[in-house]
Amino acid sequence: MVILYIKKMSRIKLMKKLSKTNFQKVVNYIKRNGRELDQRLFSSYFENGTKEDVLKELKKYQNNDGGFGHGIEPDFRSPSSSPIATTMAIEYL
Repeated sequence: MVILYIKKMSRIKLMKKLSKTNFQKVVNYIKRNGRELDQRLFSSYFENGTKEDVLKELKKYQNNDGGFGHGIEPDFRSPSSSPIATTMAIEYL
């Protein structure tokens, strides 16, 4: 099982878990529909992926000015560097 989050009830913290079946559905969805970056991030967290694989993908979103753009944040698809897109890249690190 995979722990998704911790929810506080009264004074007791309960861990919510995802069944192996549902986790496999997540894996399949990301592998079918995720961007290369999403797939590399997932792999680095849950499989044998490396940080170097993630960095290689992140570089594809980086502009010459050092900022990030090119749709790194799926709801903000400007190719130009922006604080929002650059913040997302930093969060991925």
